[in-house]
Amino acid sequence: MRVSTTELKLNMGKYIERAAVEDIITRPGKDVALLTNVAGKREEALKSL
Repeated sequence: MRVSTTELKLNMGKYIERAAVEDIITRPGKDVALLTNVAGKREEALKSL
């Protein structure tokens, strides 16, 4: 599911709860971020910091 940055700002709680499914955050026409769950990805996520 693609979600605009404005939609994300207005409904952050909803998207945090739904993060079990990957969501792409867009800024007018361009993909800018990926919101996903940490299950099975924790080590990968920590290494990228």
